[in-house]
Amino acid sequence: MSEMEKKICLGCMQEINADDVMCPHCGFDPNNYRVNPRCLRLGTKLAGKYIIGKVIGEGGFGITYIGWDEKLELPIAIKEFFPPKIASRDTTTGNNTIYVFDGAEEKSFEDGMRRSVKEARSMSKLEAYEGIVSIRDFFNENKTAYIIMEYVDGDTLKKYLEQNGKMSPEDVLKVMKPIMKALEQMHRTGLIHRDVSPDNIMIRRDGQVKLIDFGSARVAQEDDEKSLTIMLKRGFSPEEQYRSKGHQGAWTDIYALCATMYYMLTGKIPGTIGETSVIAIVIGAIFLILMGVIDLRIPGTYIVTFVIFIGIFGHIANPDVGFFDPQYITAHLCGGGLMLGAWFMATDYVTSPITPKGQFVYGIILGVLTGLFRLFGGSAEGVSYAIIISNLLVPLIERVTLPKPFGKGGEK
Repeated sequence: MSEMEKKICLGCMQEINADDVMCPHCGFDPNNYRVNPRCLRLGTKLAGKYIIGKVIGEGGFGITYIGWDEKLELPIAIKEFFPPKIASRDTTTGNNTIYVFDGAEEKSFEDGMRRSVKEARSMSKLEAYEGIVSIRDFFNENKTAYIIMEYVDGDTLKKYLEQNGKMSPEDVLKVMKPIMKALEQMHRTGLIHRDVSPDNIMIRRDGQVKLIDFGSARVAQEDDEKSLTIMLKRGFSPEEQYRSKGHQGAWTDIYALCATMYYMLTGKIPGTIGETSVIAIVIGAIFLILMGVIDLRIPGTYIVTFVIFIGIFGHIANPDVGFFDPQYITAHLCGGGLMLGAWFMATDYVTSPITPKGQFVYGIILGVLTGLFRLFGGSAEGVSYAIIISNLLVPLIERVTLPKPFGKGGEK
């Protein structure tokens, strides 16, 4: 039976009356549906049987739609490989084919599409495990790759916790046990999820728990991949994910799993104050500035230099990132201890230069060193190392920038 005969709502895929405009179940009104032109239009058919519904998620690797399987008459989730930083399309012209901006990015796009299908094939072997969303189909169309997945009707763990508050240890173990088993099976096949967090764990209406969003998943220690795309989720990403060449494996997911369980138990995002409370740090910095304890020379120069360095060289360390990518720069500014180090460590009176010019030079050195350590070094952080090394250079900086006295005993 076709979608038109059943009159399926393209917002929730439930059956509605033929004369209904707004869905009585979910309130979806196709006449008021607004979405980015690069997204497939409502009712688009893929592979001759999958009907596109509304967009339910967008990310750095693609777009996820709710959909309808005409053959099985079931709601599905449709994941389209679509990295918006290197590719685009305009569906308002009636053309659903994706094109790559620059010919130089063609190989990157093809490699990503091939990995997407490869990982879907690996994931399809794990559908017997209850904690993993099942893969129903995968194919190529519109010059990209599509993955057809089980549609999980429910709320994310994050939303559940926001509505119900923190959980007891017994409830945490009960909820996370299927996720632990799911990750165990993934790791046995050589896959790592790389994005385990409360956003990517779904609690279904019937109480089942599912791990979703495998857009970041990768084959661990893949020989033909020199570096992995940097995936950062504040408080849940381990140190190796702050580096494009960080050594990632099963331990990456285990760290994120434990961080998620900590969040479930306490209701607080794990991590240091520099990672979780940037607003509080900035408020404290403003107070110190107003009180005349510190000024903007060192922290301002430090942060600006770091932003410029990351904006220019981030693309070299991670080809998937564009020049001065705001999301990438923000992740680096808010991740780790950069803000804490810039405002409260680098401004220490004893170890920082006393000359105005020296303070500017000191800030520039800090920004460059932190950028070097984070992008090209073996450390995920770099702030502490940058400050220690710069402290050693303070006597030299002051010697070069110290004003020369004129008059008695000075130059004539």
